[in-house]
Amino acid sequence: MSANEFYTNSDGLNIRFGLEKGAAVKQGHLSTMGDEKQAVFTITGTALTTGDVPLETHPTVGIPDGAHIISATLYVTEAFTSGGSATLTIGLMNDDGDGTFSANDADGIDATIAKTAIDAIGDHVACDGALVGSAAAAIAGTSDRPVYVSAKYGTAAFTAGVADLVIKYRDQN
Repeated sequence: MSANEFYTNSDGLNIRFGLEKGAAVKQGHLSTMGDEKQAVFTITGTALTTGDVPLETHPTVGIPDGAHIISATLYVTEAFTSGGSATLTIGLMNDDGDGTFSANDADGIDATIAKTAIDAIGDHVACDGALVGSAAAAIAGTSDRPVYVSAKYGTAAFTAGVADLVIKYRDQN
């Protein structure tokens, strides 16, 4: 193998050679405690569009079909700003299996979070979408593929802002 090649080991990790470094991930599963799992996703305001777009599409960062979302909390690490009254909507998308994604529940995590709720470092939002909490139904996806977290802005684009979305869920499979 040359110095800039890599291979994927049996755990699905890319093993690199030479001076090449792997990219730091911004999303992923942090911990597992019994049947409760936790995943973290980074939302960058300037990367959002008006359409639903998955934050990350690697199979290891998706939420399993049939899971129950216990809670979802958004923690602001860089204040969100906008030239208007921007809002943030967080939902889920299905992997259609052909390289495309379709809306599962476009605002199932939280709908139209106001810029004023996320405009300072340290702000946090307890998400209350239809897919979050003890009364929420199990995620209904495509059964053989995970669902992915999506985010978009409404009203106006964000000019700055970064937040970590922490989702706690139970995998019922």
